[in-house]
Amino acid sequence: MPRTIPYILLLLSLYLGNLKADEAAAMDTKKLSDHAMKYLIKGDISGGIDILRPHWGIEKTYIDKFIEETKKQWPNLNKKYGKEVEVEFIRTEVIGDSYVRHLYLYKFEKHAIKWTLTFYKAKEKWEVNNLNFDENIEPLYEKAK
Repeated sequence: MPRTIPYILLLLSLYLGNLKADEAAAMDTKKLSDHAMKYLIKGDISGGIDILRPHWGIEKTYIDKFIEETKKQWPNLNKKYGKEVEVEFIRTEVIGDSYVRHLYLYKFEKHAIKWTLTFYKAKEKWEVNNLNFDENIEPLYEKAK
């Protein structure tokens, strides 16, 4: 019996070490998202998305298309809502061990839009799964209730 205790402790420490590594990897997605948002708030759409590009498992052409479409829409947002003011982190949401989503308010002078950065981990590595922005901030109130 005494011989099994070291093995149990070893297994437990490996398990807890993996939990900490997974939590650290999920926190790295937050740091990556924060870094991208620092570029985006300056109006540097390409720079912000380029921060995410190496962590995105889709073809370069799709990312380039997203950048192009976003740049086309941005002047309309500035015209409608004014200049960019700041980014405010709202929260992180997690689904099991596979999805992490970071929500931000991107503040203009007259209104804010919601940016959502979603990461997915199939096995060992977190990758950008989805990135979008929209004017519907209502879902942000759901957790505030």
